[in-house]
Amino acid sequence: MSTTAAKIHMATHFIQPQIEAVLKESHPNVFIPDILFTWSKDLSKTFQIPRLVFNPIPIFDMCMIQTIKTHPRSLSLRFRAVPDSRSPSPSHSTGETLVGFRNIKVS
Repeated sequence: MSTTAAKIHMATHFIQPQIEAVLKESHPNVFIPDILFTWSKDLSKTFQIPRLVFNPIPIFDMCMIQTIKTHPRSLSLRFRAVPDSRSPSPSHSTGETLVGFRNIKVS
C-alpha cells in the first residue's frame, strides 16, 4: 500500500467517531458512506439505518467489468497501436491493430 493510500485509510478511521455522533444525533433515513469507510456496515446496523455505499468507480469501468464477467470467452477488443516515443518501432508507426482481452479471467 502506498504512503498516500495508507494515510487515506487511516483518516477514514479517524473520522468514524464524528460520523457516529452525527448519525446518533440526527438519525437520518439513509446513510451513504464512501466505499472506503469499511466500518460503515457495523455503524448502520448499530443505528438501524439503511446504508447505500457510494463507489466512485466510473460507469464505463463498471460496464467493462460486467461485460468481461458475462462474456469472458467471446470478448475481443481491438486497439490501435500507439507509437512509443521511447523506442520507435516500424510496426507501431504503421497503425497495426492489437487484439486484447482474449484470455482475461475476472473473478
